Amino acid sequence: MPGVVSKTRVYRVTYALTRPLVPVLRHFPRIFTTFGRLSHDDITCCNLNHFTARTHDMKAFIPYLNFDGNTREAMEFYAKCLDAQLEVQTFGDVKAPHPGAEDRVMHARLTRGSAVLLASDPMPGMPITVGNNVWITQDCESVEEIDRLFVAFGEGGTVIMKLDNTFWGARFGMLTDKFGINWMFNCELPKT
Repeated sequence: MPGVVSKTRVYRVTYALTRPLVPVLRHFPRIFTTFGRLSHDDITCCNLNHFTARTHDMKAFIPYLNFDGNTREAMEFYAKCLDAQLEVQTFGDVKAPHPGAEDRVMHARLTRGSAVLLASDPMPGMPITVGNNVWITQDCESVEEIDRLFVAFGEGGTVIMKLDNTFWGARFGMLTDKFGINWMFNCELPKT
């Protein structure tokens, strides 16, 4: 198609312009990020005659939950179950001009390692509809961990599928916790 430049051509032109720098770039890839406007992860220098570029990966998908006035209670429960760190900020903390919302949670962030769970209460008058169309999956490291988490999250909730070994080689179970949030727990089993 006339007037369309393929990515391959752009990369080859960029390579041709930067070819004298390739030996240096292998040792100092940040030079290329400044010169070529690509991140260090985008470039793999294979040899003097070839390099490849790839698209950016997404950083993460982070679940964001809404509760109707009980976000603090729910997130404290999850923090206890996961032995995680919790930060909570209310509308009152930021002096938001919403009468009656001072104690409602504007933003809660639960973290453990690189895992993140976010939540908030809506403004007064904004309805929350709890449904079964969203599930949070917890990928566990061990059978001991999945068993412990399933019991902890199931406290006061409803088991949908009890923990069991599956045909796909994992231990798996599903439940709805006492706040109406749906959870799936999965742990890959060692190959036998």
